[in-house]
Amino acid sequence: MPKNLVIDPDPPAAPGDAQIIREATTAYRELRILYQDRFAMSELHRLRENRRFFHSAADLIYFAGAILVLLSLLSKVIPGMPISAWVDFLAISCFVASLSKLVLDNASLTEPSAARFVRYREDIARVTASIDAGAGLDDFVPAMERISLGELEQFCDSSKTINYRL
Repeated sequence: MPKNLVIDPDPPAAPGDAQIIREATTAYRELRILYQDRFAMSELHRLRENRRFFHSAADLIYFAGAILVLLSLLSKVIPGMPISAWVDFLAISCFVASLSKLVLDNASLTEPSAARFVRYREDIARVTASIDAGAGLDDFVPAMERISLGELEQFCDSSKTINYRL
């Protein structure tokens, strides 16, 4: 487990320079913590946008198939409608497309990824709260690195569960 590779530093023998500690804390917060939080937030936004589009596309395909089935039934009932074969073909095609969409949705990591990024942001918020409460560099840096490596490990583990992708 990568997060187990982070070693807590020994407590300093003497207190460090307060100005340097403040600057290091500010730099770490901006360069590591805020960056990771923005990354997780952008991934959540991307997942939500993709999900919104694909759900509406799947709904449109399904409803198009349903309408085409009704047209197909009408063409069977009303004699002499020349569109019967094409309507049947298009109705079946729409339902196959919506089924394919369903299979691909089940194979995607959208739900697990969204939950993972929500947890990641919550963990980052706890580290930020500990900094605000006065935690020292030797406390919050290892904690943040464990969280980041733990998220990386979860990403790698979740990617193993997918057998196929577009």
